Amino acid sequence: QSGELVRRLGVFDNVINALAWLPDGGHLVVGLQGYSGLRVLRLKDGSVAASDTQCQDDLMDMDVSRRGRIVTAALDGYIRIYDRNFKLIGRRAVPGGKKPVSVRFSPGGEEIAIGFLDVPAIAVASAQDLNLKYQVNTKNLSGQTGFTTVVWSSDGTALYGSGEHRGP
Repeated sequence: QSGELVRRLGVFDNVINALAWLPDGGHLVVGLQGYSGLRVLRLKDGSVAASDTQCQDDLMDMDVSRRGRIVTAALDGYIRIYDRNFKLIGRRAVPGGKKPVSVRFSPGGEEIAIGFLDVPAIAVASAQDLNLKYQVNTKNLSGQTGFTTVVWSSDGTALYGSGEHRGP
């Protein structure tokens, strides 16, 4: 409440791009630039509960489902999904673009929306196996160069995307 800094967590080998709380309130997920990947920190003592350093480029975004599953998007072209025990359960290059930059679980946790930096595309994949379910029709969006943010409506009936636009 006072705004006083009470603790500093971790010394990281690269810049932090993304942060997410786990539903248990006891863990913080950290996404890093470069080949540094993902860290899951225990808040009680600041120790690393899990890490994945297999990313071959910046980890740009992540989301956590209500059940505690983690999905990440990295510029190495892969979407990665982890179970609630932080174990990698899938990695896939999802069709749509080469540089996924934004990911969001649907409210029910069954689907994952993916925005791309390199093309004006949004893909929706299964949260079970990361297989492509469908691509959003973005063909008539003149001037759109990518979708750096994707988000579902709270009831899951709408999907929104935003990003860089060039033109009128």
